[in-house]
Amino acid sequence: MGAFANYLKRLWGKGVIQVALIYVAVAVGLFEAAGAIKARWGLPGWVDQVGLAVLVAGFLPVFFLAWNLRGAGSDIGPPEARNRRNTGKAPTVAVLPFANLSREEEDEIFADGLLEDLITILSMNTGLVVISRSSSFAYKGQSPDIREVGADLGARFVLEGSVRRGGERLRITAQLIDSTTGAHLWAEQYDRPLEDLFKVQDDLVCGIAAALDAEVDRAELARLRHETDSVSAWAEAVRSSWLHERPSLAQLPRAMAHARKAIALDPEYALAYARLGLAHATAHQMTGEAKDGENGRIAYENIHKALALAPNDARILGIACSSLSHIGYADEALPLGLRALKLNPHEATIYGSVGNAFLRARNSEKALQYYAVEERLAPKSIWLNPRYLYRGIAYLQMRDPEKAAAAFTRAVTGDPSFEQGWLALAAAEVLKGDVAAGARAVKKLRALNDTLPMEAWARPLAAGIQAPEGQETAEAFRRAWAAAEAG
Repeated sequence: MGAFANYLKRLWGKGVIQVALIYVAVAVGLFEAAGAIKARWGLPGWVDQVGLAVLVAGFLPVFFLAWNLRGAGSDIGPPEARNRRNTGKAPTVAVLPFANLSREEEDEIFADGLLEDLITILSMNTGLVVISRSSSFAYKGQSPDIREVGADLGARFVLEGSVRRGGERLRITAQLIDSTTGAHLWAEQYDRPLEDLFKVQDDLVCGIAAALDAEVDRAELARLRHETDSVSAWAEAVRSSWLHERPSLAQLPRAMAHARKAIALDPEYALAYARLGLAHATAHQMTGEAKDGENGRIAYENIHKALALAPNDARILGIACSSLSHIGYADEALPLGLRALKLNPHEATIYGSVGNAFLRARNSEKALQYYAVEERLAPKSIWLNPRYLYRGIAYLQMRDPEKAAAAFTRAVTGDPSFEQGWLALAAAEVLKGDVAAGARAVKKLRALNDTLPMEAWARPLAAGIQAPEGQETAEAFRRAWAAAEAG
């Protein structure tokens, strides 16, 4: 019934139903007039039948013309949306982080989760090109000029809004803006119970799509989302993701705990299993654990649970690709990542995940190509710093310490608190012959974290780069450490 109602709404929006009603009214008038003329002139009875057949036969051509001509010339929506059928070019939309009006950290996490969901749902349900979350998130906490955002991200349309959560109530405002003119195309405010969050998300997607003349079927929307019906489970998965954004050995257990709570609240929630698997895969990587270690085993089990529940979800496939790469299953990871790209070719982070799979498969040249595509799609991505770490590792596997050191320097310049960046930079500097620079990088690392001994850093470095280059890199780090202590 929902799909039929949406179809009727679309016909009405194009003016097709109105044209059909006018045609029927005119046809009835003509038929009655023909009857009067037949009676006056004494025409034979078959004239009625021929006239009725002509009017019925004429209905389909009129309906067809109404659909095409009224749709192509409709004034509903902006010119780019109206002309999309003729040009074949889909509107490009950027969704900026929603402002959190309550100023509580929990509500900040809530707003971030809402943003991620909106981008994910929009990108897989409509004829739109949606800018990657990793690019949109670069504007978090800012009040940018919409025209500049559109130019920077290559987005004709920009969605911005705010979230206020009070107790069990939720207020969300959103407005869609044409970045070339600053004109407001659509705006809405939702004041609903918190338990209606998913309905609000669907309403937002449908409102945006309608403003841009893109089709959305609510039944299809629900089918594709692969989400939970529990807002509480959703919130726990969002907290897990938020803690994993900049992972550390101290943060990861908390990310795991929230993912487990989400699973306890909804044992069929695919994304919760994926988040748990990713957190354990990251812990596996950061500790230099053996492939058959506990974190790797837990990661593998949970990633496959997620895949079983949502085998065609691009977000799940992307997380699976990244996670399985981290724990040493690059051959299994790669086809999952490539399938994710087919489902959502506009999500920059998936290109990075595929790059990681190629890196772990020791195809460094191919990995660098995918990292370059990711940066081209998302030049302001929050993931560029860790991705420069992986670029540097690719160069080390290619035995090019000069380019590796340059990549690691980009990583720590973008985020001076990036421990793994300083760790890798220290080794790369020694490998290119500058032990003093390596010692300086070690001192930066120890200023950030002086709780771990040298081998606790060297072990994951060797594991992350793989033999034989990994062992050489770890030995170079030990030399930088010794020089830092001597100096």
